[in-house]
Amino acid sequence: MDVTCAILAGGKSKRMGRDKALIPVGDRALLSRVYAVAEEVFTDILVLSNLHTHLDKVRAPIVKDVIPKQGPMIGIVSALLYARTP
Repeated sequence: MDVTCAILAGGKSKRMGRDKALIPVGDRALLSRVYAVAEEVFTDILVLSNLHTHLDKVRAPIVKDVIPKQGPMIGIVSALLYARTP
């Protein structure tokens, strides 16, 4: 079955105080680690983020939420709209 994997990576990180996607975990950023695992399973991956235009070691398209700054539910709706698979 052909499925698009969407990684939500554009949160405000209010409680964390900094961008969670870029927090180092071992030798790479958290988002790079998540992407590496997703890449082993999915052929179609996209990253949703209003904060980034490029992320190291991530070769997936980075797209913005259809309505910015509205939380993870809009991220999920955006992922469904941007997905290239049914």
